[in-house]
Order: sequence, then C-alpha cells, then structure tokens
Amino acid sequence: MDIRALAYIRIEATDLDRWREFGTNILGMMVAPGMPADTNLYLKMDEYSYRYCVIPGGQDRFACAGWEVPGREAFEQALAELEAAGVSYRLGSAEAASTQCQGFRHATGPGRSRSRDLLQPAAGLPATGIHRGPERV
Repeated sequence: MDIRALAYIRIEATDLDRWREFGTNILGMMVAPGMPADTNLYLKMDEYSYRYCVIPGGQDRFACAGWEVPGREAFEQALAELEAAGVSYRLGSAEAASTQCQGFRHATGPGRSRSRDLLQPAAGLPATGIHRGPERV
C-alpha cells in the first residue's frame, strides 16, 4: 500500500473534558470549528478539519487511524490488496461520508475490529486516505 502519512486518529475516552484540557493546553491544539454537533471532541492543529476525534465511551483506548494515500488509484490498489488478503468490505453510503469524505468502505477484521477507508476527501480536505483501526461494531 502506498501510504503517505497519518491523517487523523480516533480515541475512545471516558472523560472528554480531560482530553479537551490535554489537547488544548498540553498539545497546543484547538477545538475544531464547524464540526458536527455530536458528542465527539474534535481537535485541530493545521489545515485539516481535525487531527484527533475523541469519542465518548466506556474505556480509554485507541479507536482507529486515518492514513493518507496519494489518490484514487492508490486507494483502489489498497482495496485490491486487502481483498487479496481475504478482508471483505462494503462501501459506506455517500450520506454517511458527506462531511469528511465523498465515500469510504467498512471492513471487519480479526477480533471483529472495524476499519474504514476514505475514498475521496470532501471539499477542503487536503488528501485522500485509508482509515483503518478498531472501532465499535
């Protein structure tokens, strides 16, 4: 896979206020403006919409990571490689993707972990990426 960079991480946390404090006062990030009005905390540090998405949950853990690839061809190649490795997937709906990307796919891996691949960035996002890592099923 032609992965170029880490785009973002998603973290499950039991205390979003502590993450807000850590993200803004220790890491030097800001709470990302213009994000969905949900219960998640989005932290921003550069031109990306956000770099950390902290989701409320029953434990403190890494949830998933988003990885940049250079474009549609690299994304399609990554899907082919995952398929060759026996990882089944389905494409996510355009409606679900609309705020952060134009499309994505879901896959279930070992231990029923879920991963997502970004098909194309939404307007204003700088790169196409593959988003992989465990999420709540």
